[in-house]
Amino acid sequence: MHLDLYHTQIAGDLQPLAPLTQLRHLNSYKTQIAGDLQPLASLTQLQGLDLSKTQIAGDLQPLASLTQLQGLDLSKTEIAGDLQPLAPLTQLRSLQVHDTQISGELQPLARLTQLQYLLLYKTQIAGDLQPLASLTQLWGLDLCDTQIAGDLQPLAPLTQLQGLFLSNTQIAGDLQPLAPLTQLSHLSLSNTQISGDLQPLKALAELQILRLGGAPVKGQIERLTGLPNLTEVDLSSTQVHGHLAVSWRGRLTKLATLNLAGSQAEFLPSGKELQELFIEDSSQKLLPALMTLVSDCPLNGPVEDLLVPLAASGQLTRLLAKRANLSGHVPDIACLKGARVDGTIWAAYCGLPLSKSLQELDLSGNKISGADALQVQMYISLANNPPITFATGTLQSALKKNLQLDLSGTAITNSRDISRLFETGALRMTAQTTTTNATGGYSCHDVTPSSLRVSSHMFWPQGLCGCIAGYEGSGTDCSECANNTFNDAFNSSCRRCPANSTAGKGTASIDGCRCDPGRMINDACQCDHGEALSQFLEAKHVDCPVGSTVETAKPKVGYARLVRQASVVFRCLDPAEERCNASGSPDIGCTTGGYEGPLCIACSEGYRSRSRQCIKCDVASDTRGTAAGFAITAAVVAVVAGGICFWRSLAADSGPADAVPVPQSGPVLLQLFQLWGVLLGTKEVVEALEVVEEYVQWLQMTAKGFRDAMSLECAYGRSAQSLCALASPCIPLLLLALCMPLEAVRHGAGAEPGVSSALKLLTALFIGGGEPLQEHAFRVALPLVKCDARGGEAAW
Repeated sequence: MHLDLYHTQIAGDLQPLAPLTQLRHLNSYKTQIAGDLQPLASLTQLQGLDLSKTQIAGDLQPLASLTQLQGLDLSKTEIAGDLQPLAPLTQLRSLQVHDTQISGELQPLARLTQLQYLLLYKTQIAGDLQPLASLTQLWGLDLCDTQIAGDLQPLAPLTQLQGLFLSNTQIAGDLQPLAPLTQLSHLSLSNTQISGDLQPLKALAELQILRLGGAPVKGQIERLTGLPNLTEVDLSSTQVHGHLAVSWRGRLTKLATLNLAGSQAEFLPSGKELQELFIEDSSQKLLPALMTLVSDCPLNGPVEDLLVPLAASGQLTRLLAKRANLSGHVPDIACLKGARVDGTIWAAYCGLPLSKSLQELDLSGNKISGADALQVQMYISLANNPPITFATGTLQSALKKNLQLDLSGTAITNSRDISRLFETGALRMTAQTTTTNATGGYSCHDVTPSSLRVSSHMFWPQGLCGCIAGYEGSGTDCSECANNTFNDAFNSSCRRCPANSTAGKGTASIDGCRCDPGRMINDACQCDHGEALSQFLEAKHVDCPVGSTVETAKPKVGYARLVRQASVVFRCLDPAEERCNASGSPDIGCTTGGYEGPLCIACSEGYRSRSRQCIKCDVASDTRGTAAGFAITAAVVAVVAGGICFWRSLAADSGPADAVPVPQSGPVLLQLFQLWGVLLGTKEVVEALEVVEEYVQWLQMTAKGFRDAMSLECAYGRSAQSLCALASPCIPLLLLALCMPLEAVRHGAGAEPGVSSALKLLTALFIGGGEPLQEHAFRVALPLVKCDARGGEAAW
């Protein structure tokens, strides 16, 4: 009776099968069956049991009674324990318990002499191979990835063995015990401790697959030519050596894969002995069935010597020769010049089979310096080679047929050809940079299409790369920005930091420029609200919004600058708050309408001074004021003249003794007279007494007072200021000049009139003074003239 549950959704355990004592074959492969094997203990007639890829667990003990069992497959289950319960199963021919938790040694299998197929790979089996010496019927043995150790000697009697797989075990010794295994077709001893020469393998004429990669075997690779049925050979990372020779012609005609990576085989033919190609003469063909050649070993020769001997191969699809110390130029394997083919010398033989069959060619990590053509169908790697020169049109042809070309880590000398590819649109750069070298200070764009892999900084640095922020230069030749400069853009030049800021080398943004004082605001060193940038310790009497400088901040009310953008402000003359509130000229600080000049001391055109204020001129009232002023002037002169005459008449009547006090007290009285005029001219007194200020100014007996009282500014504009400024110092001097001749005529008698009289008169004239403020004269009379001015009013 057979029960086949193969690849179904059956679940549960095996308990329902316990009554089926006549069951001979049970197949539950790849089902959801779980539980243990105990329900099967009663199925003594069972001959075939397949529970692979299920969730069966437990140990093998319930199977000890199944003495009729011939085939047992428990692979890829949760079975554990050792092999001892299988010792009574002497009829067993196939045992597959791989990919399980089975452990222990092979000793329980020593009595299973009918066993033909034993698969225990990827288990915890340990010990040596001695228990298998009696299994002479065995033709398949796989113990890969186990703890098996010892040597191969116990396998010598297994002459029926066709497949031996012991890779990734602790097997050691040499290959000599395998010499009798003439039926062996598959031999896998990779990553074991097997050593010695390849010589014992010469008797294995049926050998098709030979895998010794990673084992310390040695010997000449020419020994392989005696194994005519080889289709796959892996000698990677071994100590085998040798190279192609004439003896290889017509041999190994079935060899499709040859892996010599990491071995000591040079492989390249010696000299030019294999340069002759055979296409029609099959008896002389070199490796005609070779499809994959992995030769990542030190070939130590020109790449032409590797490719040319294989050019007649029409089956080779993969040729991997990484880090093989190859040099020279990649030849055009589609069309060889001076080729000798089937005994005939050709000037150029084109259409060679290798150019059509080769799909992948990996020559990365070599010393190749050029490429005449890239005759590969899908993929070629020339990565990590020295600078390579491509024949004209080679790159364009590769891009046109969408060849996967890897040039990463390799510089290209054909910069003009590359530039032309970008100009024609065959190549394009990515919109954004994709790689950055922080140490070198540059960043690069990648290229499209994706079929081309390059290192941009080596492929076309002048077109794909540029200096990053903090650096300047061209392509990949970048240097840090110097001190006090910065660069915040890709592929740009360094610029100087804003005024009043410093920076170290390599500054990558304007924010890296450190302000002293202030901070960076709107790309300039500026101060926060309430502060202003100043060459002095602090900025006084200015209103400072964010980003102010002392030169641009608006003066506070009552303060003004001498000139525009002056760094210092001063208190204005009273009434300061009315003169200076920055409503008219924020840069100077003067009030709107009527005020100008340093500290807003002067009245503008169309305005006149009154009570120290600038008021707009009124023609009618100013005319009346001027007439009244002349009348008052005449009255004052008359009063003074009358007073003088009166005092003289009294002096004449009283005699000489009483005549002295008046002349001596006259200057003092005049100065007191002027002082009362000054006091009466203050704003508070004028407002309190409601006196007309310009008339009171007459009492001061100054040119400015006369000008303001007579409203001369409204009539004559700034000319009145100039005339008054000239009159103040010049009239007294003129008076002295007129009196000096009289003094000379009278021989200094001192009698009136004379110089003494003039000096007495000078005490009555208040000329006024000046206070130097920086480069400005700051005279009330001429407030708009600088000390260093030349010509015009300054010439006076």
